[in-house]
Amino acid sequence: MTEAARLSRKAMKRAIQNGASTGNAETDATVQKWKLQGKLMRAVPFAKGKRKALKGAGDWPQGKQCDSYIDHSAGSPMSSAAMIRWASSNSSLLAYLYPQKKPETVEEGWQALLPGCRVVPSGCWCFHVAGSMVKADNPRGAERCVPKDTLMNCMDPAAGAFHMMSRRNCSCFAQRPAAPPCLFGDMRPAKLLAIISACRAAGVTHIIEQGRYGGLSAYIYALHGFKVTSVELLPLVEVSAAMRTLAPQLTMVDADGRASVIELVNAAPKDEKLAVIFDGEKRHTAYETYLSVKQRVSLAAFDDSNLDSGDFPKMLQTRGEAAWHTWDCAFMREHNDSHPLRFLEKELIAAGKQLLDKELSTGGPGNAVQKLRRQKQIDEHGRLMFHGGMVRRQARNPCDL
Repeated sequence: MTEAARLSRKAMKRAIQNGASTGNAETDATVQKWKLQGKLMRAVPFAKGKRKALKGAGDWPQGKQCDSYIDHSAGSPMSSAAMIRWASSNSSLLAYLYPQKKPETVEEGWQALLPGCRVVPSGCWCFHVAGSMVKADNPRGAERCVPKDTLMNCMDPAAGAFHMMSRRNCSCFAQRPAAPPCLFGDMRPAKLLAIISACRAAGVTHIIEQGRYGGLSAYIYALHGFKVTSVELLPLVEVSAAMRTLAPQLTMVDADGRASVIELVNAAPKDEKLAVIFDGEKRHTAYETYLSVKQRVSLAAFDDSNLDSGDFPKMLQTRGEAAWHTWDCAFMREHNDSHPLRFLEKELIAAGKQLLDKELSTGGPGNAVQKLRRQKQIDEHGRLMFHGGMVRRQARNPCDL
């Protein structure tokens, strides 16, 4: 490569990254042509090499810490060996959650979202609201939000950081017009494998899920033979409609999570074996609810237990609870779910390119990339990111329970 060519390439890179002129009319014309044709995915400064799993804020444990609070003692009801044995013995469940090729339907194999879903790039609320996640369809949605287990008005400046978040735009899933029902989920295959395997080992017949959100996890539990009651304080209209179509036998309760769980557990027939999955209330708040129904529940699962630097699993250990966590190194080696997550990977990249092309049509090419990465709309590999744990959590390792 000649010195002149090297300088030209450096100028091109500056133009792509900063939206500045290269000082060469022909090169500027090439950048503009790429911009109009949406070809800058090849030139923008995304990270090269093997893609790393996405990590959410506050992820713990990391590296060798993945053995933290994992019980390896023989005879423990929730030991690492027991969980691996239960999961490995569920051959039909493994075939469903770890398909070799992308399944046509969620009834055939695990999917992160159903074909009736569409991606809404950078047009949604950045936290869970009732009605619709799409701001254009639900402009006052943030008047009822539940950050940190507290119902509040996030459009009120008194909400502080959550008020600021309400002014941002994030990406989400929504129902595609005139299409089959849309359900989507936050739970990756390894987590679903652990929950369903443990429920089967405990003889659970009825799963009470606190926190429905996109509805897919509740539907998958029902597909695998459980009676399911799904509780949601902030129901999404499209998800509720999809659930009524796909699983009319599934019971939906739209009300306060704590009060509903206690009421449902106390009212359940004595011959039912119950599991409660806490994906609404989190960690210590959820544990307080669990203590109210502990004597009647065979199994409880707590989502996001890895946050707060391990404070929650430490508390469970201190209280003598028999607990296991899906960051277990041995379990994740045995049931690594990177293969089925590749199907999702392609969709995230395609959606990221869609958002990038939209930004490129209104601004400088390099600025668009840096802007989207700074706003956490796309990651360093060009994958679309979603609010909170949605899908971002699907692609990370370790996962949590």
